[in-house]
Amino acid sequence: LSGNWLQAMVALAQRRGVGAVGAKLLYQDGSIQHAGVVLGLDGVAGHAFRHHRPNTVSYQGLTEIVRNCSAVTAACMLVSRDVFQKVGGFDERLAVEYNDVDLCLRIREQGYRIVYTPEAVLYHYENATRCGTRNPEDETLFCRKWDALLKEGDPYYHPHLTRKREDWSLGNV
Repeated sequence: LSGNWLQAMVALAQRRGVGAVGAKLLYQDGSIQHAGVVLGLDGVAGHAFRHHRPNTVSYQGLTEIVRNCSAVTAACMLVSRDVFQKVGGFDERLAVEYNDVDLCLRIREQGYRIVYTPEAVLYHYENATRCGTRNPEDETLFCRKWDALLKEGDPYYHPHLTRKREDWSLGNV
Protein backbone atom coordinates (compact mmCIF):
# COMPACT_ATOMS: atom_id res chain seq x y z
CA LEU A 1 0.00 0.00 0.00
CA SER A 2 3.00 2.27 0.38
CA GLY A 3 5.22 2.35 -2.68
CA ASN A 4 8.36 2.92 -0.65
CA TRP A 5 7.70 0.23 1.97
CA LEU A 6 10.90 -1.70 1.37
CA GLN A 7 13.08 1.40 1.29
CA ALA A 8 11.53 2.59 4.56
CA MET A 9 12.31 -0.71 6.23
CA VAL A 10 15.84 -0.99 4.81
CA ALA A 11 16.70 2.55 5.92
CA LEU A 12 15.86 1.65 9.51
CA ALA A 13 17.41 -1.83 9.37
CA GLN A 14 20.75 -0.32 8.35
CA ARG A 15 20.95 1.94 11.40
CA ARG A 16 23.46 0.96 14.05
CA GLY A 17 21.82 -0.85 16.94
CA VAL A 18 18.71 -1.94 15.04
CA GLY A 19 18.24 -5.70 14.98
CA ALA A 20 14.86 -6.08 13.28
CA VAL A 21 12.27 -3.88 11.57
CA GLY A 22 8.58 -4.63 11.12
CA ALA A 23 5.83 -3.07 9.03
CA LYS A 24 2.29 -1.88 9.65
CA LEU A 25 0.02 -4.66 8.42
CA LEU A 26 -3.66 -4.19 7.60
CA TYR A 27 -6.66 -6.43 7.19
CA GLN A 28 -8.62 -6.18 3.93
CA ASP A 29 -11.07 -3.74 5.56
CA GLY A 30 -8.20 -1.33 6.32
CA SER A 31 -8.10 -1.96 10.06
CA ILE A 32 -4.78 -2.75 11.69
CA GLN A 33 -3.65 -6.34 12.00
CA HIS A 34 -0.16 -5.54 13.30
CA ALA A 35 1.61 -2.44 14.61
CA GLY A 36 4.22 -4.17 16.74
CA VAL A 37 3.91 -6.86 19.40
CA VAL A 38 3.11 -6.31 23.08
CA LEU A 39 4.35 -8.89 25.58
CA GLY A 40 1.92 -10.16 28.20
CA LEU A 41 -1.32 -9.62 26.30
CA ASP A 42 -3.61 -12.54 27.11
CA GLY A 43 -0.74 -13.93 29.14
CA VAL A 44 1.54 -14.37 26.13
CA ALA A 45 1.86 -11.71 23.42
CA GLY A 46 -0.43 -9.89 21.02
CA HIS A 47 -0.47 -7.42 18.17
CA ALA A 48 -0.54 -3.77 19.11
CA PHE A 49 -3.72 -1.99 18.00
CA ARG A 50 -5.28 -5.04 16.31
CA HIS A 51 -8.61 -4.03 14.67
CA HIS A 52 -7.90 -0.32 15.20
CA ARG A 53 -9.98 1.47 12.59
CA PRO A 54 -8.39 3.56 9.84
CA ASN A 55 -8.52 7.35 10.14
CA THR A 56 -8.96 7.28 13.92
CA VAL A 57 -6.36 8.46 16.41
CA SER A 58 -4.59 5.70 18.33
CA TYR A 59 -3.22 5.90 21.86
CA GLN A 60 -0.52 8.61 21.77
CA GLY A 61 -0.62 8.34 17.95
CA LEU A 62 1.61 5.26 18.22
CA THR A 63 0.24 3.62 15.06
CA GLU A 64 1.77 6.48 13.06
CA ILE A 65 5.16 6.76 14.78
CA VAL A 66 8.41 4.93 14.06
CA ARG A 67 9.12 3.43 17.47
CA ASN A 68 10.86 0.71 19.42
CA CYS A 69 8.81 -2.27 20.50
CA SER A 70 9.45 -5.68 22.02
CA ALA A 71 8.82 -7.64 18.83
CA VAL A 72 7.41 -7.50 15.31
CA THR A 73 5.77 -10.19 13.25
CA ALA A 74 7.78 -12.18 10.72
CA ALA A 75 4.89 -11.75 8.28
CA CYS A 76 6.96 -8.72 7.18
CA MET A 77 10.24 -8.35 9.05
CA LEU A 78 13.76 -7.34 8.05
CA VAL A 79 16.71 -8.78 9.95
CA SER A 80 20.30 -8.67 8.76
CA ARG A 81 21.96 -11.99 8.07
CA ASP A 82 24.64 -11.19 10.67
CA VAL A 83 22.10 -10.56 13.45
CA PHE A 84 19.99 -13.57 12.40
CA GLN A 85 23.03 -15.86 12.55
CA LYS A 86 24.34 -14.29 15.75
CA VAL A 87 21.15 -15.25 17.61
CA GLY A 88 20.90 -18.69 15.98
CA GLY A 89 17.97 -17.97 13.67
CA PHE A 90 14.46 -19.17 14.40
CA ASP A 91 13.93 -21.69 17.18
CA GLU A 92 12.64 -24.62 15.13
CA ARG A 93 10.87 -26.06 18.17
CA LEU A 94 8.39 -23.19 17.73
CA ALA A 95 7.10 -24.62 14.46
CA VAL A 96 3.92 -22.57 14.05
CA GLU A 97 3.52 -19.74 16.56
CA TYR A 98 5.68 -17.27 18.50
CA ASN A 99 8.86 -18.09 16.55
CA ASP A 100 9.04 -14.47 15.39
CA VAL A 101 8.49 -13.05 18.86
CA ASP A 102 11.09 -15.44 20.26
CA LEU A 103 13.56 -14.33 17.58
CA CYS A 104 12.98 -10.67 18.42
CA LEU A 105 13.42 -11.30 22.14
CA ARG A 106 16.72 -13.06 21.52
CA ILE A 107 17.79 -10.15 19.28
CA ARG A 108 16.92 -7.74 22.11
CA GLU A 109 18.95 -9.85 24.54
CA GLN A 110 21.96 -9.11 22.34
CA GLY A 111 21.40 -5.39 22.83
CA TYR A 112 19.68 -4.58 19.53
CA ARG A 113 16.45 -2.61 19.12
CA ILE A 114 13.30 -3.87 17.42
CA VAL A 115 11.65 -1.12 15.38
CA TYR A 116 8.12 -0.77 14.02
CA THR A 117 7.57 1.57 11.08
CA PRO A 118 4.21 2.87 9.86
CA GLU A 119 5.96 3.99 6.67
CA ALA A 120 5.80 0.41 5.37
CA VAL A 121 2.13 -0.50 4.96
CA LEU A 122 0.98 -3.82 3.52
CA TYR A 123 -2.07 -6.05 3.55
CA HIS A 124 -1.69 -9.28 5.50
CA TYR A 125 -4.03 -12.21 5.19
CA GLU A 126 -3.39 -13.52 8.69
CA ASN A 127 -3.39 -17.30 9.11
CA ALA A 128 -4.33 -17.81 5.45
CA THR A 129 -2.00 -20.79 5.14
CA ARG A 130 -2.99 -22.43 8.39
CA CYS A 131 -6.69 -21.60 8.41
CA GLY A 132 -6.68 -20.06 11.89
CA THR A 133 -5.42 -23.18 13.68
CA ARG A 134 -3.49 -22.71 16.92
CA ASN A 135 -0.55 -24.64 18.29
CA PRO A 136 -0.83 -24.99 22.09
CA GLU A 137 2.56 -26.73 22.28
CA ASP A 138 4.26 -23.65 20.84
CA GLU A 139 2.49 -21.39 23.32
CA THR A 140 3.51 -23.61 26.23
CA LEU A 141 7.15 -23.70 25.13
CA PHE A 142 7.24 -19.95 24.48
CA CYS A 143 5.71 -19.16 27.89
CA ARG A 144 8.09 -21.52 29.68
CA LYS A 145 11.09 -20.03 27.83
CA TRP A 146 10.15 -16.39 28.47
CA ASP A 147 8.21 -16.73 31.75
CA ALA A 148 10.15 -14.10 33.70
CA LEU A 149 9.93 -11.51 30.93
CA LEU A 150 6.20 -12.12 30.39
CA LYS A 151 5.53 -11.65 34.11
CA GLU A 152 7.72 -8.54 34.25
CA GLY A 153 5.68 -6.93 31.49
CA ASP A 154 6.49 -5.25 28.24
CA PRO A 155 8.95 -2.36 28.69
CA TYR A 156 7.19 -0.41 25.91
CA TYR A 157 3.68 -0.84 27.36
CA HIS A 158 2.42 1.09 30.40
CA PRO A 159 1.55 -1.24 33.30
CA HIS A 160 -1.83 0.47 33.83
CA LEU A 161 -3.01 -0.47 30.33
CA THR A 162 -5.05 -3.62 29.83
CA ARG A 163 -3.44 -6.98 29.15
CA LYS A 164 -6.78 -8.46 28.12
CA ARG A 165 -7.25 -6.60 24.81
CA GLU A 166 -5.00 -5.31 22.05
CA ASP A 167 -6.47 -1.78 22.04
CA TRP A 168 -4.18 -0.01 24.57
CA SER A 169 -7.09 0.94 26.82
CA LEU A 170 -6.91 1.30 30.61
CA GLY A 171 -6.69 -1.96 32.53
CA ASN A 172 -9.82 -1.58 34.63
CA VAL A 173 -12.13 -0.39 31.86
